[in-house]
Amino acid sequence: MELVAGCDAYLTNDTGTMHVAAALGVPTLAIFGPTNEHETAPLGRHVEMIVGQAECRPCKLRHCPYGHHQCMTSISPEQVCARLLPLLARPALHEGTLGPYALYYKGIAELRLGSAAEARATFRKLGERRPVGFLAEAAALRE
Repeated sequence: MELVAGCDAYLTNDTGTMHVAAALGVPTLAIFGPTNEHETAPLGRHVEMIVGQAECRPCKLRHCPYGHHQCMTSISPEQVCARLLPLLARPALHEGTLGPYALYYKGIAELRLGSAAEARATFRKLGERRPVGFLAEAAALRE
């Protein structure tokens, strides 16, 4: 979670970490090929999806029974870049109930990556917010 929370944007296929990124408020671009975006779309305010085009989708299979993988090859790198670049321009807002957790994990990730100054700034932002959950308990112990 620490690494996901520290991302400026998250490019992913249909995975569990896609949902983690969306829940943490990280701008997320999800690529759907053989899976069904109506069943497993990530929820969040900063989520975009690209859906492959193929008559046989969504088959939900890991290996294409026809051998063409059209649901994935119909998505070009240019399409992905065109959708991803605007997401990178947005700040990861880390809003909502999980926002403080996202900031916390972002700060931890920055510390582990050796960016102490950035981590201090992140923790300062976190300190300016009203803590919730385990962060509220930690703040109460500090007082």
